[in-house]
Amino acid sequence: MQDKRIIKILQENVDFKLIAPNFENDKIGASYLFVSADEILAQSFLELCLQKFYCKNLKDDMPCLECENCIKIKNRTHLDVVYFGKGESLIKKEEIKYLLESAITKPFESEHKFLIIEKGENLSEITQNLLLKTIEDLPSFVTVIIFTKSISKILPTIKSRCQTYILKPLPKQSLIALLGSTEKSLHMVDVSDGILSKAIQYHEASNVFEDRYKFGISMLNAFSSSADMLKYVAYLNKNKEHLKDIFEIVQGVFYQALKGKIACTTDEKALAKIVRLCNDCCDLMEKNILTNIVIDKFLLGVLKIKLNRS
Repeated sequence: MQDKRIIKILQENVDFKLIAPNFENDKIGASYLFVSADEILAQSFLELCLQKFYCKNLKDDMPCLECENCIKIKNRTHLDVVYFGKGESLIKKEEIKYLLESAITKPFESEHKFLIIEKGENLSEITQNLLLKTIEDLPSFVTVIIFTKSISKILPTIKSRCQTYILKPLPKQSLIALLGSTEKSLHMVDVSDGILSKAIQYHEASNVFEDRYKFGISMLNAFSSSADMLKYVAYLNKNKEHLKDIFEIVQGVFYQALKGKIACTTDEKALAKIVRLCNDCCDLMEKNILTNIVIDKFLLGVLKIKLNRS
């Protein structure tokens, strides 16, 4: 069963109210491009839109979530919804060729089918040009939907043929409604900064989050000299399998301080530099740079910025 709290949040979401009317038999378009850095928001958003399209028992123009079609969409077993490109590696030409074949095959259990590319950022220029041939000449019974974290990685020729929607982060009150208003929950809401995926991740491992949040606060208020270095190195080495998550939480702490929501003595210019440094270190982790190199870059970088030596 879907989390009804998330469903309620999405149903009240401005983006959903704008896009959902498209998901009707007589209004559905040929191709859509959805842009969001929030994977759970994107998946939940798509799921609810598809349920609205196929639902047998709409209530106030919203899916019932309980009929056979709604359950099939939830379980990804509907034969007329085909997903591509779920993994982290580049989408292969063979997958796009299969999509081409699927596009000319009539629906199995309804009158319309959807071909979903879940991670459009993993499309190369070659595979996008192959995909373009499909989008340019789609049968009336097919809709292609591309999700991507980065619109800059999508070719202009693809973008020009898609209705494009950029999904905004959720408002703070929506996440409070989901997580609650305890002090710990409010920390999660602030650090997640409207990203549903992060908010849920923090909530499901709240003790781990709180430990990393306290580390971020310590970095903000107590890390001020090379004499402090050893304990911070020890903490990061102890948790080196989760460095990216730690950098994201520390980034959230410094960003909240930059917005004046956490008291500190560090000036705004330095706070902004440290926020960017955290982001750079997250990028390095994604590129599989040696953890010791990233830890040194992070701690030395923060210290230099705080001591105004950068």
